[in-house]
Amino acid sequence: MEQLGSYRLRKRLAVGGMGEVYLGEKIGPEGFVKPVVLKCVLPQLAKDRAFVNLFLDEARLAALLNHPNIAQVYDFGLVDEVYYIAMEYVPGYTVDDLRRKLKSIDQHMPLQHVACIASQVCQGLHYAHTLTDASGDGLGLVHRDVSPHNLIVSVDGSVKIVDFGIAKARAGLTRVQAKGAVGKFGYMSPEQSRGAPVDGRSDVFSLGVCLWELSTNERLHPADLDAPPEYTAARPVRSIESLRAEVPRQMIHILETALAIEAEDRYPTARDMHLALERFQAAMTHYAGQAALAQYIKDLVEGRIEHPHRAGGVVEPATTSAGIGHRSPTESLDGARVYEEVFGVGLESERPRPTHRAVPASWEPRPRTPSVAEIEGQQRLFDLRDDDLLDSGVELMEVSPPRRTPSQSSPIPTPRAVLAPRTGPSPTLIFLGLVVAALLGLGVFVLQNLDAVTTLLPRETPDRPERTSVYRIESDPPGASVFLDGQPVPGVTPVETELLPDSVYVVTVRRPGYATATAEVRAAIGTEIRPLPFRLEPAATLIVQSEPPGASVSVAGRNIPNRVTPLTLDDVPAGRELTVTLRLSGYPTRKRQVRLRAGRSRRINVRFEEG
Repeated sequence: MEQLGSYRLRKRLAVGGMGEVYLGEKIGPEGFVKPVVLKCVLPQLAKDRAFVNLFLDEARLAALLNHPNIAQVYDFGLVDEVYYIAMEYVPGYTVDDLRRKLKSIDQHMPLQHVACIASQVCQGLHYAHTLTDASGDGLGLVHRDVSPHNLIVSVDGSVKIVDFGIAKARAGLTRVQAKGAVGKFGYMSPEQSRGAPVDGRSDVFSLGVCLWELSTNERLHPADLDAPPEYTAARPVRSIESLRAEVPRQMIHILETALAIEAEDRYPTARDMHLALERFQAAMTHYAGQAALAQYIKDLVEGRIEHPHRAGGVVEPATTSAGIGHRSPTESLDGARVYEEVFGVGLESERPRPTHRAVPASWEPRPRTPSVAEIEGQQRLFDLRDDDLLDSGVELMEVSPPRRTPSQSSPIPTPRAVLAPRTGPSPTLIFLGLVVAALLGLGVFVLQNLDAVTTLLPRETPDRPERTSVYRIESDPPGASVFLDGQPVPGVTPVETELLPDSVYVVTVRRPGYATATAEVRAAIGTEIRPLPFRLEPAATLIVQSEPPGASVSVAGRNIPNRVTPLTLDDVPAGRELTVTLRLSGYPTRKRQVRLRAGRSRRINVRFEEG
């Protein structure tokens, strides 16, 4: 599909079980062009009136929202039995993209930028929570899916909330009056996870989880959580201090308030949380607003953020060899790159490239004043022994170190050996005796305190193996095409590609004459290039028909996306028993068992009957 009414489709961004999302542009007279994002219902679901009604509710609800921190809805329509919503295109990166990028380079986002992002989200949420109808009555709108995936930081530093698809409003406005837990388990408030009534304070809790994760680069809960987490007063959310020690107390208080288990203990409104974040920013030495956030995001994506473990160094973009199939983590943050490629608008700047400290200098730990016990220990460790000087033939007067009363605060002065005036050897001999005594004393000290001296000597830092997230995708036989989340990887197997750490990819391998192989991979950083082997089976052709047509099909548990009967599949595994499942709305599910021969084709016809 390249055209949808007056919209030209440029690139498919995502596809799911219910719809597709496209990057497109509105075409108007006299060369008018406006970039948009189009959310479309899959054709087979357009016949499901209940689902279409929910989609209509989302469009009606989103059309009411008009705020700088909420992605706008421009249009809604039906073209060739395809329902669509045209939304604002935001060139930027999700908060989850930024967190994973920072984690991959072992960085923390400066807290002034974290606070700026959260503050803008609060403003958008407060607007939605307090939205009224034409009569002035509150709509009681709650987003219910505030998560890092639905918060986009634009390249200009503005933050947009997207996807009010499961938002809850008062009865009569929408049909989304869900019973039970609806949303992403890891970001639900305790009351939302129980299926209890929710209000704006539930979104405040969800935003608190997002703020916690962006501040620490860690997930509060596992990504594959299959049930709501159990929150109790005895098990509060883990403190941020355990993962990031330099967080100011004021920020910790903001997080603890937003993440309170009981809704009554949280900020009463998102506006109250916004004001707390504003006060925190105003009290900081390194205050930063939208413009500074935009520059930080640009430097992060282009690899110019200073690494905290390298004094004076900067992190350069990840480099790969000249071979095909390589992709750096920076390229995975492709919001700005896609915008430039699709719409021809450059986002480069000729301004000097400043570096940013991951931790502001004013927050770096201050030199600690040593305790009295430490000073006395150092005094005993480094003073020369009286016995050593006596052995040299030099007469000494005993001088006791001055005692310090508890009221004194000045450091204890180091006692010194004082030579008594006497007649005898010449000053030259005395000087030589002192030198010899000092050398002897130093030798004795080194022998007696060998371990302490060893710790003061510089040690060679062992070479650490270079860490990488490059994977080598292999197939048997080789020469197959590779796709990551549906996007082609240049070249054929074996091929190497760099994956964004802590991300889940669907890897698909295809070769003519062989069955398509698919695997889900969670990328991670390692000390070597890791292989991803695929063994390709000989393929056969399967023709599936149904009466009535329009059924979705899965073969051996693998769904065939975006296609319905009648259809022809030329990459079905041969030589083993396969289960073919057909589903059609309003009819019982039908299954057929088939065994295909390599290089041959087979046709099956399934008749649906009302059960």
